[in-house]
Amino acid sequence: KELRMEDHGSFAESSILKTVDAIESDAVQEYVNANDIEQELASILNAFFDAQRDTLPENPFPEITKRFRLTEARVRREKCQSIVNSTMNQNAELFRQSPTTQKQEIPMQLFGKTFVSVSSTKHKLAPRRAASTNSHHHNRDEDDDDHSELKREVESQEGQDQNLKDMQAEKDEFKLFGLDYVVNKISDIHWAEGICRILQPILSPIQVTMDECSVNKISLISAPIFFYDPQPFLSTLARQHILFSHLFPSTRQCADSEWPYFMCCGQIDCHHHVACSSGVFQKSMSSFIKIVQQQIYWLSVQSKKSAEYRFFFKHLIVDNHDRNQQYWTFREIKENRTKFEVSIKHAVVQKHAIRMIFYFVGPDDTLLFECETWWHFHYRQPPNPQPVQPEAAKYNQIDAMKDAKRLQWNSFSINSHFTCYHGLFVNEHDVAVYIDLFEHLETEINEVTFGTSFADWQLQDWRDTLDALNQMKYGTVVAYIYKFAVLVDSTNLDRKKFEGLSQTQIRDRRLKIDRFRDEVLQEMRLTLYSQGQLFQGFMNCCLRMMEMWRIFDRELNEHEQQMREQQQRRGTVSESNNNQLQEADYRVAGQWMHKVIHGVVQRFNQICDLYYPLNSEYMHCIPRIKFLLARCMENAPPWTDWRKMVKEPMGRSVWNCCSEVQTMFDMLGDTMIRDELGMCISARKWIQKRRELLNYNKPNLAFKPTENRIVIQDAIEYNTDENRIVIQDAIEYNTQRRQFPTTIIRQATLLQYAVETELDRWFSDTLFDILSSSHASNPYIKMTVEAQKMALQFESYKQSDAEITDEVINIDEIELVENETIAMKDIHHLYTYQGLYGYISALLFVDAKAMQDLHEDMISHIPMKVMRNELHLGSDSRVFLSFCGEVAHYPHFDIGIDHMDMIQTVAISGSSFEDVVDTFATHCWLLTQSLFNITNLKHQSSVIFISLNIGFKEYGSEVIRNKNNESLICKMIIQAAKSRQAINLELKIASDVLNQYISVTLHLYLIYHESVNDWYRLCWPFQTEVIFTSIFFEIDDAITFWRAYSVGNIESEYNSEHKDYHRELTQKLQDYHASCDLDEYLHVALRYKALYKDCSGVVEIYRLFDKSTMCGMCIEALKQLRLAQTLLDSKKMCPYFKHQMNSRMLNQQIKGSLHNAEEILFSDAFTFFDRTILRYLTEHGKEEDDETMADVVDVLIKVMNCVKSPIIMACTSWLTRKNENMFISI
Repeated sequence: KELRMEDHGSFAESSILKTVDAIESDAVQEYVNANDIEQELASILNAFFDAQRDTLPENPFPEITKRFRLTEARVRREKCQSIVNSTMNQNAELFRQSPTTQKQEIPMQLFGKTFVSVSSTKHKLAPRRAASTNSHHHNRDEDDDDHSELKREVESQEGQDQNLKDMQAEKDEFKLFGLDYVVNKISDIHWAEGICRILQPILSPIQVTMDECSVNKISLISAPIFFYDPQPFLSTLARQHILFSHLFPSTRQCADSEWPYFMCCGQIDCHHHVACSSGVFQKSMSSFIKIVQQQIYWLSVQSKKSAEYRFFFKHLIVDNHDRNQQYWTFREIKENRTKFEVSIKHAVVQKHAIRMIFYFVGPDDTLLFECETWWHFHYRQPPNPQPVQPEAAKYNQIDAMKDAKRLQWNSFSINSHFTCYHGLFVNEHDVAVYIDLFEHLETEINEVTFGTSFADWQLQDWRDTLDALNQMKYGTVVAYIYKFAVLVDSTNLDRKKFEGLSQTQIRDRRLKIDRFRDEVLQEMRLTLYSQGQLFQGFMNCCLRMMEMWRIFDRELNEHEQQMREQQQRRGTVSESNNNQLQEADYRVAGQWMHKVIHGVVQRFNQICDLYYPLNSEYMHCIPRIKFLLARCMENAPPWTDWRKMVKEPMGRSVWNCCSEVQTMFDMLGDTMIRDELGMCISARKWIQKRRELLNYNKPNLAFKPTENRIVIQDAIEYNTDENRIVIQDAIEYNTQRRQFPTTIIRQATLLQYAVETELDRWFSDTLFDILSSSHASNPYIKMTVEAQKMALQFESYKQSDAEITDEVINIDEIELVENETIAMKDIHHLYTYQGLYGYISALLFVDAKAMQDLHEDMISHIPMKVMRNELHLGSDSRVFLSFCGEVAHYPHFDIGIDHMDMIQTVAISGSSFEDVVDTFATHCWLLTQSLFNITNLKHQSSVIFISLNIGFKEYGSEVIRNKNNESLICKMIIQAAKSRQAINLELKIASDVLNQYISVTLHLYLIYHESVNDWYRLCWPFQTEVIFTSIFFEIDDAITFWRAYSVGNIESEYNSEHKDYHRELTQKLQDYHASCDLDEYLHVALRYKALYKDCSGVVEIYRLFDKSTMCGMCIEALKQLRLAQTLLDSKKMCPYFKHQMNSRMLNQQIKGSLHNAEEILFSDAFTFFDRTILRYLTEHGKEEDDETMADVVDVLIKVMNCVKSPIIMACTSWLTRKNENMFISI
């Protein structure tokens, strides 16, 4: 099987594409028009060479890419608009209202508005359908006398069963209640019904008497999804065209148990109003706190006992006056109940917000929703019992007024009456209680003044929406703008705006407002149905799943702490029912988690199972996302033992994969939604008006302009030879003629060559590819993808293949060491290259000068002698340092080293193996002490000791610092040397050559030379790559090592070491190819090519890692960020490191890594994610302490992980076209 990048770019036809109607296929073919594409390119070039511009970019293709991407989004939106409009016209009855939803007024009013109920009629329609079916069968039975009696008996029994089902259905009939304008905007009760039935235990009213206090708890629920279009309409739309097939892609038909993923964008808002009536305020407050605690206890404990365990309580939040927030988990509430009650009391008295957050599994068992619950406290004193008066006149008017005032409710939550402006009740009793709570406000809020109060609620929620917009949470923004547009119309506007206007002017103003509202709704509807919202739904599910894992982890840690405390008190641990219940919790929760992961995997695979994806933005990310999702499925523990998720390292692997794919979904979704929002003209006007009204400034999302720009002057000429640019001739010609600086001439020459030659060639090839394709729903998708590749390819013009070959390919200069001396007896296949020694696979593609400089740098930091001086050693005893692994890839294929593997070989000759091993153990201990700088722990050192690893055990600084552990450590080293286990040191070394800290793994090998019989014994773990990658800097070192190893004919493919090394490389190639870690894949491919002396494709690999290209800079920036992360972790891990590290070098290195990453993300050549990564950089710019820097580094690593994948995929895609031998055929 050939492992090539093209395998990732081709997608087999799916059943979805095959089900597209012939009419649709014809429309797609007509949609591809070469003239339109050529005109679009001409307009892009005209804008690029606009006479008003003062500067031009060095690389023209990134700007062309971005313009094509906007064109792609515009064309897609126009097509989607026409499809939605035609579907609306053809299915008008489905679009306006679901046929299973009916509405009815109820005799209740508040604030001049009438309450309305809405219910589902599908249960009532069932009996009629059943009766019709029975009648049809009855008519057929009359023609068959032989079986009529039997069939009548069967139908009679079926009819009885159906009647029972119908009675149960009528009993379980679902209703919602709310203000007329809220309920009338609900097109399909199906969405609200699915959510409310799950949240029924949360929304159920409570009417109890506790502690001489009458308590009434009612609930309202609100969510953007309640106002979405009917389910039958979405199902019809999904079947109408492939552009909407992602709504229900499995069958392209909508089922009751399947919900679109854009439904989980945003959150569910639940408002609890707790009315407490008591003569003592403190008793009412205590009752309110008990109600809150009871619901938290039900979410955390009681709900887990039922089969429908779907709830995961996160925490309760108490807002303080100084904007600080207190977070209370279930365990914290149990252990600090008094403190919790005091906190709630203070918040209620000061009218601060009290809310809690929990997650629950949606009706389709695959979507995860977030519910934010708000608690509102209301209090009043009950009326005093009146004594029996002989005369009614004695009951004076003053006492009546006092009683009326006493009966009024006092709300301890600011603007709590706003909840009915957008919320819904689940039963009629709650409506009556709610009217009683706010009846006293009818003097202030009536039919005339309702519009003003409604505007106040709208502005309050707009603040949260604008905050989300400033943070680039576009999925949430779209959901809530849609909700605002649905609820706001001309009937609930402030009537003060119409004062002084005639009836005609008022009517025109209302029509204008309704028309503007319809435009916003139409724009938001298209954005909701886009794939951007789908990806945001993926992101929300992954994010909430990770939050649930945090809850599991927290509960498990709390449980283990409780067991330890119990053991300390009692001396034993008893297995209680609570422990068994917790095990059951994990099993049931694990079942939900598996369903959620499987749902995301299935849905993503279905939308990608096309000949060509429907959006260019995620084109290059598909292989990596598929791998991450598959890894989550493979490594996830069985749902019956989900506790392993937080206990075993495999769970960490699932966590890391889910975290990376969540970030990638987030950036992809934000980018695609941002493109859609850019075309929402009316919605943007509305947002701008709200910004100005609320005095909300736009966030500072400006980025540093690139310095690689060319000042436009006169035209610069160049010479061509057979369509190839002769850069040097052009530079010399223009330098002499124009007297421009050479750098400017070079950049301008490349730019003009690209525009006049390469651009035409690229456009013609891409256009031919598009027109010859059998399926192309949007030709600009292909144009954008190919332009992204060309933007990266343009950087390669700065260096020719011949120059790279002369610099990298050194196979002709590697020579075989002649076997002329006695020392070379039986030593074969030892090669040399410019003072380096080793096998040819280790010396191929090596920069000898760079290796020698690094070697001199390392031996200046690491002692290179046997540390036990009192022992007399043989004359041929020696200590030498060699490199192994991928160190040799520096600097051609590794711009800056972040990790080095080195071998310190201790060769000792003697007659007693026991004495030699003892000497080696003492050497290792003293070397560790020396590198740890045990005598000056509070002084700076160029070497930072991390750990000593012996076999599978790790010994940190605390163990090495104690000199009493010398005998123990030496004993462990002796056992490891005799049993050939690994012995190595983990170090951080301040390199003078690289001017930075690097991670070093120093392997310690012992070679014992028995001088009497002249035989050798190696004390080191068997690793085949050591022979094939080790570089020695003295011929005697190489001879000593190879003689001890008894290297045979390793050039033969039948050699055991050769076969083992080949097998290891092949396995790594397959693993990295499957995971789409193509930078790691190509490092292994270089070693594979070096093994077989294959130089084909090496030039292309060099171009990918070249420091002048975007791809090479991205790979190196991520490596340096990870190195900075390990340095900060090491500094935090041990107090000695803080004193020993060179603070100036460390800060300079960390800032340099951050700067390199930002240079990539802010570069004009960066064509992915369209600046949406800026929301992840909000941590930058704070105080530069270690914790803040660590947070910034973590955020940038998360971003660069997602950025690296599409860049490398795009780069390797065009490199493989140039030379397919870049990848290994196995």
